[in-house]
Amino acid sequence: MRKLSEEAGEKSLRILKENYILTLAIYEFGNVLWREMKLLEKLAADEAEEIMKAFIALTKFMQIIGSEDPQKYSRHLTGSRQHSMTQHT
Repeated sequence: MRKLSEEAGEKSLRILKENYILTLAIYEFGNVLWREMKLLEKLAADEAEEIMKAFIALTKFMQIIGSEDPQKYSRHLTGSRQHSMTQHT
């Protein structure tokens, strides 16, 4: 992570704090690595593991939205507890 931080720069990592990621995206990224490793044989297991660890480390800077609260992001944007799209007037 230290090397990644130095290469990306502190400013790049601060940008992540203002962004969101779905928990599903983390699993999907793992699926991509599995495919590259097992099906396409483009990555060794240790390379895939290193990449996944780096990706997970980056998600620690982001706000993770789980499937248990799919409207968290929309509430943040609207500043309300209810999403405007769900209100039928």
